[in-house]
Amino acid sequence: RGIIPRDLKRANIKIGRNGIAKILDFGLAKALGPKAADISLTAMPTVASGSIVGSILGTPGYMSPEQARGKDVDARTDIWAFGCVLYEMLTARPAFSGETVTDIMAKIVTAPPDLDLLPKDTPSSVRMLLSATLNKNATQRLQHIGDTRLFLDGSLVPAVSKEGTADAPRGLAAKLLPSALVVAIAAAGVFAFLYFRKAPEAPAGAL
Repeated sequence: RGIIPRDLKRANIKIGRNGIAKILDFGLAKALGPKAADISLTAMPTVASGSIVGSILGTPGYMSPEQARGKDVDARTDIWAFGCVLYEMLTARPAFSGETVTDIMAKIVTAPPDLDLLPKDTPSSVRMLLSATLNKNATQRLQHIGDTRLFLDGSLVPAVSKEGTADAPRGLAAKLLPSALVVAIAAAGVFAFLYFRKAPEAPAGAL
């Protein structure tokens, strides 16, 4: 609806009685538009300064790199925050943490999230989704939140056997090996027959 919450986090997502997830608390929300003036902000602990370019708004652990740098943001900053929430749901740990706000922001700007902490049975499509949403370069990040469906329903990741594609050539060779051995043995038998057979004896009295 053309609104950037700018403070998407686990505490602001609630599941209703009908099972539908809803985003709450639009105190830091910003309307999308061509350099439109920001709406008035309510006094919140997550506000670090006023809503102007160069200021910092949001909750540190869920800020995008551009948000942490005080740059102007768009919907892609909420896509980053979505990635942080998804990571936390899977690992029970924040994607970026530290002893101080400065430490957290430094990790957001410079360090990748530790995907090794994900459960071992995490689908590869979900790992790809995390990489796409937590890309520090906004231009290379997932551009539209609706595209997450492609990752969640497996449309972007073809089914791969447990052995993996790297084992496919080896499996093919294993299947062809018995046939190759049969052909080699047969060829060796023919060669031996032709080599060791005796020349026919000439009939008696032949010139």
